[in-house]
Amino acid sequence: MSDPLLWNCERVKQFLCENGLQEYQKLLCDENRIDGRVLLTLTEKDLYQLKISALGDIKRLLFAIQDLQSGQNSRLQFPNYHNDCHSSSSSESSYMIDILDSSDDEKHNYRPKRKINQEVWKTGVSIVYTFFVHFVTSFAIIVAQERMPDKKQYRPLPDVMLDSITYVPWAYKVTEGVILAGFITYFIILVFHKYRFILLRRMFVIAASIFLFRSICVIVTSLPMPQENFNCEKLVFKNGWERFSRALEIYSGMGMKVSGLKTCGDYMFSGHTVTITTLILLINEYTPKRWIFLHILVWIVGLSGIIFILAGHGHYTLDVIVAFYITSRLFQYHHILANNKTSMTRDQSRLKKWFPVFYFFESNCDGIVPNEYEWPSTDVFAVASLAMPRWIVSDIGGRTYIGLLKSCLEMYGQQQSEMCFTPSPYPC
Repeated sequence: MSDPLLWNCERVKQFLCENGLQEYQKLLCDENRIDGRVLLTLTEKDLYQLKISALGDIKRLLFAIQDLQSGQNSRLQFPNYHNDCHSSSSSESSYMIDILDSSDDEKHNYRPKRKINQEVWKTGVSIVYTFFVHFVTSFAIIVAQERMPDKKQYRPLPDVMLDSITYVPWAYKVTEGVILAGFITYFIILVFHKYRFILLRRMFVIAASIFLFRSICVIVTSLPMPQENFNCEKLVFKNGWERFSRALEIYSGMGMKVSGLKTCGDYMFSGHTVTITTLILLINEYTPKRWIFLHILVWIVGLSGIIFILAGHGHYTLDVIVAFYITSRLFQYHHILANNKTSMTRDQSRLKKWFPVFYFFESNCDGIVPNEYEWPSTDVFAVASLAMPRWIVSDIGGRTYIGLLKSCLEMYGQQQSEMCFTPSPYPC
């Protein structure tokens, strides 16, 4: 989509035709010479002054303008004549600006639905990208453990939090339990979210990019072990095959301690903190703002999991702080750029140069992704059954657990889907 601020009258006519308002082409474009910039500043009062009497057409035009403005990150300045009236005119103008500039998903529920191309093939590429980065990370952990300082010569660095918190041997089980709960929660959101493939792609791209940066950090600087009594020795490999076998072991264990892996040396920065923070932000971003209880609960549980990383003395406090900062900043930058791509038409070459991964995966995704939900299709359940552990999809009299769940949802959905999961102008 071209920048609406650069539209001429002919392009505005095309816009009106696309939204079923072609009967107003002559009034708006031929008689009043309204171009793209003027179109974006129209208010309800302006439309009444133009003698558009049909309330439905007025609202449809305002919603269409709001859809255009959703990608703009700057407030448009109204002409001075709006300031002459301080009563209804100024209030209506500010009201419209607030709607047009707002990123709250509750307000976007009132917009006419625009077709969003989820580009499933790019989601597949993001999965390949994630697996590649995971393998690079596995090798980085090996290199870090090979270069790890001898714990007999280098004692743990002074750390305020580690010196104050007593070592808890089962702390990492709690942390990884929090990670598992976060993945399950986000998986449920993915199943019912209308734009699940965009959400899945963004999770993979953001997490993989951070872990790729982490791979560099753990190699370039080797810190002494934060826990003096932890039994993890410096690795010595005889040949490349042993190194490759160890990388596959870390790769298959997903870097989780509960899988029996014992790794050390990869301290700057905490991968567990990256995972927890990413899940917290994703769950909060892609659920309605009114789900305050869920958002608070996710933050409490997530931060508790991060604290237990320190309780297990598996990382220095600095590792955790840096991981949280980098993850939260990259997540916000990614979404700010994605939500405002239409206002960056003059900076596309710079965006492509400095953020090539972002540009590739988000090049055709303009504006905020609305939080709309729907009953999952059969294809989603088929993919889910492949991803589930074997005991979840085992047979029950010729039926599977996932099949029974699908049947129950279909029966319940016949009565309830139109109330909550079918997008409507009235949120549930």
